[in-house]
Amino acid sequence: MNTLLLYLGWGVIRSQWGRFFAATISISIGVALALAIHLINRSALDEFSGAMSTVNGEANLQLKARLGRLPEEAFVEMMLDGEVDEASPVIEIDLPLIEARRASAEDKGRATTTTTTTATTTTTATAIKLKVLGLDFFRAG
Repeated sequence: MNTLLLYLGWGVIRSQWGRFFAATISISIGVALALAIHLINRSALDEFSGAMSTVNGEANLQLKARLGRLPEEAFVEMMLDGEVDEASPVIEIDLPLIEARRASAEDKGRATTTTTTTATTTTTATAIKLKVLGLDFFRAG
């Protein structure tokens, strides 16, 4: 198969070598330009994401427990590692809150967890989560 392609293509290459050379160079330059544009766009997006993370104060790495709490020994062990420059513990807890309000026409479309009815009014309890963050300000720089 390869010899047949070489046999058929060699006559065209010999008779029109200028066109073959120009087409080969054009295709090579087009592929190189497409790759360069892709690499430049990817680099710009990575730099922008890194700058936004720095501005927002996000950590480069986070150590989280899969279930429950992270043992304090793990934090101490991480701090004693020579590759860690700075670390600050952060505690993040979601606390459920319950807000009671009078039922109205707009509340009937919302998801509710508990409804109590008295002789005069109807109150609806809606579960709301409050995110509480605890930060050690003496370690955080």
